[in-house]
Amino acid sequence: MSEKGIVPDIITYNSLIQGFCKKGKIPERICLLDQLLKEGLQPSTASYTMLIEKFCETGNVGETKAFWKDMVDRGVAPIVFAYDSMILGLNEQGNFAEEMQWLGTMLKSRLKPQNKTFETLVQFYPRLIG
Repeated sequence: MSEKGIVPDIITYNSLIQGFCKKGKIPERICLLDQLLKEGLQPSTASYTMLIEKFCETGNVGETKAFWKDMVDRGVAPIVFAYDSMILGLNEQGNFAEEMQWLGTMLKSRLKPQNKTFETLVQFYPRLIG
């Protein structure tokens, strides 16, 4: 694009970030996110959500929290799927207490978790008391 004098816009960056997320290409998506931010553009809710989902899937909840903070600091409101990804990622790590905190925050935001999230929580609960 740059060779032809075309300047990428927010739609281009967000589409590429989402595409790299779907393909599991971590370095590429981080590079694009950095470029987007250097251009003074803001990632979309969908891009943030995809980044959060993919980092949680790879077990990197710490990195996910950094993206979450950046998203909120930029005034982008988390959607249901972002919360669900965080809760499921914490569940995979066995961090039930923090998982419940995120669920509480989600519910206070008047968002309803997906059925898969509730099912995961219900399946995990007997291991805590048993």
